Amino acid sequence: MSHYTTNDVLVLVGIYMTVLNGTRARVGAEFAPSGSGAGSHLQRFFAGIWGNIDRRVVLRIALVAMVIQVVCSVPLGLKNARDFHQVLLTTASVTANVEHEPDAVVVRDLYFVQGAEWIRAQAQYLREHHLSQFG
Repeated sequence: MSHYTTNDVLVLVGIYMTVLNGTRARVGAEFAPSGSGAGSHLQRFFAGIWGNIDRRVVLRIALVAMVIQVVCSVPLGLKNARDFHQVLLTTASVTANVEHEPDAVVVRDLYFVQGAEWIRAQAQYLREHHLSQFG
């Protein structure tokens, strides 16, 4: 939830930093035609479009996208972070006490696809090998 927001912002920051890295204001793409025909015309057409990208425009678009992402997602990320943390605490508690929890609680809180016996067997394996929270 909040990790998703962080990753989205990091992608935008990466775009921003990449644009800042350039030394020229315009990006020039090298074009070497690979043959003749319709494909060659399309390659030249797109090379003309993408070959003259103004870094300042990309920089401004990335900045606006970062501001929108942060403004729109931080309140949701903060609100959902508490709920996500509570889910993690509940899962850890049920896993640690899996032998004493009712089947319905085990299946609901840990892994609804498999039955309670399978989940308990996996928890026992973790405990025997000192993995996860049993280490």
